[in-house]
Amino acid sequence: MPAHLDLPEDGQSDWRWYEEDEAWCCVPLAFPQYFDEKMVAAAAETAKDSFPHIYEAHFNCKLTPQESAALYRAKIDSDLRCNFRVATAYGDWAWDVPRGYTFVVGRRASDGEVKGFLVPKSEYDCANLSEMVLDAYPTFEPNRTLPYVKPKPEMLAA
Repeated sequence: MPAHLDLPEDGQSDWRWYEEDEAWCCVPLAFPQYFDEKMVAAAAETAKDSFPHIYEAHFNCKLTPQESAALYRAKIDSDLRCNFRVATAYGDWAWDVPRGYTFVVGRRASDGEVKGFLVPKSEYDCANLSEMVLDAYPTFEPNRTLPYVKPKPEMLAA
């Protein structure tokens, strides 16, 4: 196995293994003669998106954030580190979240601060959540003394 494709050991075993989700790509890149062209091409794409440093070393090139999902995520994370971004969310079925809104818990990476925001459901549903900035939305904290899930209307009528 070429050194640039030899992923760090997990420190718990004496043998090498490559998990099937992403790290598998190193094997077809190292031994293309044992795989068909489609598999080698898929391995190259996986390496480009998941392990750009391995791709760059293997193909002797430099990738941009537009060419690699991992580099793009790192750029977005860096660019937006001083903004509140989506950590988790709850619909209007929870606590006292108003109908038509989503309660979004945002986290700011620069200092780890966590704050709640009220976002219109229509905006939340169509947003790219990995790039959504919450700073301009009103802050909100639900009344957590209420039941987590609102009772269904038919239960209230009984």
